[in-house]
Amino acid sequence: MDDILSQVFLDVIDQDAPLLPLVDTSGVPFVLSHVCRAWREIALSNELLWSRFRITTNSSPRPQLLQMFLDRSRDTNISFDVVLGDETTGHITLQADASLRKAANAQALMLLLDHKHRWEHVVLRLGVLSTTGELQLLQLSNMPRLRTLVFDIPHSDNYRLSAKVDLSASTAPALSHLSVTNYIDIGVSKHPQLSGLTKLQITDTFFTYRGFQPLLHILQSALNLEHLRVINRFQDHSTDFDHL
Repeated sequence: MDDILSQVFLDVIDQDAPLLPLVDTSGVPFVLSHVCRAWREIALSNELLWSRFRITTNSSPRPQLLQMFLDRSRDTNISFDVVLGDETTGHITLQADASLRKAANAQALMLLLDHKHRWEHVVLRLGVLSTTGELQLLQLSNMPRLRTLVFDIPHSDNYRLSAKVDLSASTAPALSHLSVTNYIDIGVSKHPQLSGLTKLQITDTFFTYRGFQPLLHILQSALNLEHLRVINRFQDHSTDFDHL
């Protein structure tokens, strides 16, 4: 009976797909775990119930609740969406507690990075109230379970954030979908391990000082690539486009 009810709990989350449960007391896992003692025991024993979640600007990350999700998911793979800022324009209204919220954002990102070896399907969309200091060097050297990484820093004329996705020593053999957008610098070695990559999308992204070579290294290594979309400003490296 407990196994059936545990599966029903997971089905409740799946009904809301593609939206993941909020890291909030109103989120499905918390609601189910506070109905009665029996349901709470079942919910707490089901690590999959806590392994998928989302954090948005509207919900504002609460690090203590995020820590509960990470603890209760134990060692299972985790998938999450972090959307801090308006998805369409990159602009949001700053509130009086902006500094406190930014601190909470930073703490939440640090908690997630501590568990990056468990990341599976990850969406990071960072806006003006986020902080990318902890993500200046996003290394894939310890992400053996990562299958999807969507990393987006919205563009705005009023601010400019930047981060780096480093594939120089990639040991993410399961990575199949990589999408990076806007002010993100991609660093790649000559021989990245990207044989499992099937979908690549690069939009308005600044490459490293080596010019267009990083993309060439990716394409040479991604032998099973099925979908490719590149929209770039190229800048001083536009001549390298001929080598494709």
